[in-house]
Amino acid sequence: MNNRTFIEDQILVSQMLPRLKLIQEESREFGAVYVDLQTNNQWERYDFEFEDQFEAVTGLRRFPHPSVAQTIQIALSSPHRDEVSGAAAMLYVYDRKGLEVRSLFLQEIESRMEQIAKERYEILYERMELYDATNNRVQVGKSVQEIEQDAAYYRLTSLRAKQLKDKITIANT
Repeated sequence: MNNRTFIEDQILVSQMLPRLKLIQEESREFGAVYVDLQTNNQWERYDFEFEDQFEAVTGLRRFPHPSVAQTIQIALSSPHRDEVSGAAAMLYVYDRKGLEVRSLFLQEIESRMEQIAKERYEILYERMELYDATNNRVQVGKSVQEIEQDAAYYRLTSLRAKQLKDKITIANT
């Protein structure tokens, strides 16, 4: 587990929790932060809904968080399904904070299309909500033109993500 950045597998989470000591209470920006007493690594604890079960379960991600670029690399290369899912959740958070995520992510997918398995892309597509064309960027203090540009960005990246999903599905059949 020392080489992991995101852990959502509930068995692994339950093995980790007894080793963690709270060092920072949950805030508006971050979940509670813990230190691993065995490794000294810091982890943020967060809750998420697991697939279609609609019940909150616990995830852990390294703290401080990796960059957008590092998170994309983890999402595209981790051999662990739960880590792929956790990285996608972090990319979703970054996107909602207004960071450039979608275009960078889609460029990486396009550059490695033949290496991306359908199952991996489906996890990323769903967990990052790439199907959602809603403008999620802050609109306060922006001109109408800026808001329209943001809305167009989400429409275009949503369409691009769907087209990539279709191509990857065809390539994996």
